[in-house]
Amino acid sequence: MKIAPVVLLILTTLFGFPAFGREVTLKDKSVTVAFDPDSGALTRLESKSPPWKIQGRPGLGASFWLNAQTADRQNYGLQNNIVLGRKQHAAQVKKISSHQVRLQWRNLVTENGDTLPITLTAVVSLTNGALTFAAIVKNDSPLMVSQIEYPCIGDLMPPMANDTLWGQHTFYGDLKHDDISRGSTTIMSRQSLFCLIQSTNAGVYVEMDDPTQPYLLNYVLEHHGFANDAENPVRLEFHTTHYAYVHPHTSAALVPVVMCCYAGDFHAGLDCYRNWRVTWYKEPRLPDWARQVHSWTMIRMTTPEQDYGLPYTNFVQYGREWAAVGVRAVQVVGWNIGGQDADDPSQDTDPGLGTWQEFHDAIAQVQAMGVKVILFGKLNWADLTTSWYSN
Repeated sequence: MKIAPVVLLILTTLFGFPAFGREVTLKDKSVTVAFDPDSGALTRLESKSPPWKIQGRPGLGASFWLNAQTADRQNYGLQNNIVLGRKQHAAQVKKISSHQVRLQWRNLVTENGDTLPITLTAVVSLTNGALTFAAIVKNDSPLMVSQIEYPCIGDLMPPMANDTLWGQHTFYGDLKHDDISRGSTTIMSRQSLFCLIQSTNAGVYVEMDDPTQPYLLNYVLEHHGFANDAENPVRLEFHTTHYAYVHPHTSAALVPVVMCCYAGDFHAGLDCYRNWRVTWYKEPRLPDWARQVHSWTMIRMTTPEQDYGLPYTNFVQYGREWAAVGVRAVQVVGWNIGGQDADDPSQDTDPGLGTWQEFHDAIAQVQAMGVKVILFGKLNWADLTTSWYSN
């Protein structure tokens, strides 16, 4: 019995994974979640209905990951300063109520050996079977905290030994299926506010709990490790990556992440989203013509290669054809500068297609024929190569 603490210490030192002792636990009739009191790692996550040990080996529990960036003037780029949560000591892992735990990490040590005056404070709440992970980053350093991975499941397991897991999310009106048996997958919040970690008859619903999407959040299912490698064993990790960009000497609240388990296929998972959506979604004002049943069409004016296939002045000719056959609406793609999918999120007209006035007049003429014009744009995209983005 006297050897056990020494063995745990050696495991922590050699492998970098937390040695877990007496856990800090939350539980209700549906879910149990537990955290290591020293590292703050999530060591247990279990669903009672359906029965599912979601976080597998407690020794592979994970807490967070963080990247603080500084300008690399020599290489004209950014230098990453990585903080691995599993190598940090938690300043606090405390049960603050019957359904909440507060975790805090201070003075984070990077992989370069530098200590940064950054504090990550998280409150995990369990309410009616739903877990909410809310966190605040206090950045007293001169660096930019660009990314924070939180929460993290370090050893994601299927409900049964022979089950498989896959990711699902909505995109362009359907439900995408992400096969993770052959590799890792990343689901972006700009495509879907939620993702499903799905097995045959059960799943975990994960939600970005802010429909305004103040920044990009990625849902990541990632394979790690090697067979027969005790230091880095094979495992599947899940985490959400917050691209929060917390400026030096500022604080920022991360978007809460909600997790809940469900029995059944994707229909049950989508019900979780539907139940949340009705709490905030308000149908936009729709004109009467949009509520009617009629034919639509779509046309592209230019591509990212800027072939300028449909000048603004030629748009009227197409309008006459649509009106003659009863088409009542057209979605116009590639009308803005750079063509389809280029120079986002700029919505300026493209000089290669004509002038702003020419496009304005052409739209007016087509709409006068009874064909409504809808201009397609990607307002939430940004070109990372521009000075506007970096500043």
